[in-house]
Amino acid sequence: MGAILALEPDEYIVNTHRGHGHAIAKGHETKLMLAELFGKSAG
Repeated sequence: MGAILALEPDEYIVNTHRGHGHAIAKGHETKLMLAELFGKSAG
């Protein structure tokens, strides 16, 4: 996650496994991410 801090907001990352920490570091909403993980319609 520390490397994410060096990125600009419009730069992309690609992960292959357990990338939720990266998504949080990029500023994604954890509520929506958890909804996706639990198969909710809001995810």
